[in-house]
Amino acid sequence: IQYLDVILKAWVDWSLFQKLLVVLRAIGNLHDGVSISNVACRWVLDHQFVGAIIVGESSCCARTLCR
Repeated sequence: IQYLDVILKAWVDWSLFQKLLVVLRAIGNLHDGVSISNVACRWVLDHQFVGAIIVGESSCCARTLCR
């Protein structure tokens, strides 16, 4: 629930966020079907002032495996 609150505060409107996801999916499809998260990571890395990103896993499966 906290994650959704962050999204709504950043994007103001859920439908606008959904439009972003559609655009990211379309870009991913143009590049051999890469994931939305890969497209977003590439966008961040393409900024001159970004040297690296830290990608984490937060799914329930990852938490279960890490125990």
